[in-house]
Amino acid sequence: MAHALTNHYEEVINRLIGSGRFANRSEVVRAGLRKLEEEFLGKDYLRPPPLSSGTLARVYRRQSQGERAEELKAVRASRKPRPGE
Repeated sequence: MAHALTNHYEEVINRLIGSGRFANRSEVVRAGLRKLEEEFLGKDYLRPPPLSSGTLARVYRRQSQGERAEELKAVRASRKPRPGE
């Protein structure tokens, strides 16, 4: 993809490469595009809010023997072939 940059942005890119932070022009452009993506598209799906202690306790609590049996029963039922298959 071709692109045209002003002298100012050419200098910015060269300074960033010269600093050692980036190895080439492509890395600088990709970093800039990532920042734009974060700003305009957001990345909330990658950073969900922390779970409350109550939610964590429910998620990680130990299952009772009856709950484990019900879960196993549901898994086995889902594996049975359906009529006509």
